[in-house]
Amino acid sequence: MNMIRTLNAVLVGSVLAGATAANAASYDVSGLLTGFSTNPAVIAAAFSPTTPTFTGSWNVDTSSLVGDASFAPYTVAWSVFGDPAGTTSYTTDTYHLDTTGATVSYDAGTRTLNITNGTLTSTNSVYTCSEGSLFCGSTLPSFQLNLALTFTDATLKAFSGSAVATNDDGAGDQYIYNWSFNGQAPAVPVPAAAWLFGSGLAGLAGLARSRKA
Repeated sequence: MNMIRTLNAVLVGSVLAGATAANAASYDVSGLLTGFSTNPAVIAAAFSPTTPTFTGSWNVDTSSLVGDASFAPYTVAWSVFGDPAGTTSYTTDTYHLDTTGATVSYDAGTRTLNITNGTLTSTNSVYTCSEGSLFCGSTLPSFQLNLALTFTDATLKAFSGSAVATNDDGAGDQYIYNWSFNGQAPAVPVPAAAWLFGSGLAGLAGLARSRKA
């Protein structure tokens, strides 16, 4: 099993590395929280969040698929049986994805990457809660993360995806978050030297044509 995981990780890393430089890729991401639930189900029926949108960036090592994500400020409004139950506002929100022990697979035919049982850990999340909010604590926990990405083409510069993060609070309840999102590699500006070099080649080509004439 460990050999299969290693081969999958090497394959995915090689595919992604082919589209990036120095085993590093960066994506601008945007999406929304599509759902929240808890276990037991009776609690899930009581609590529900808004579906806030988020924007941020994801930097990933393409050889190990370990990465870091940071998100712009956003607010989640909670309700209990439809009645407002406070808000949680994130001013800084950053996470680290560790794939140690995770199952990683890549389907070249569908360009789909799956990571199962990864670990998502808050590294610098600063948030404030309105009075009466039920979802506040001194620290944010680590989550078990299942991540699925489908790339739009062979260049691997853009993808759509979904993620499910699960946390056990130690008291018998599981908190389950669902997200959907898109990612796009930022456009890389062509250095001025490259433009000058290209202009020089064009000039030389024109000179060669005039001499032939």
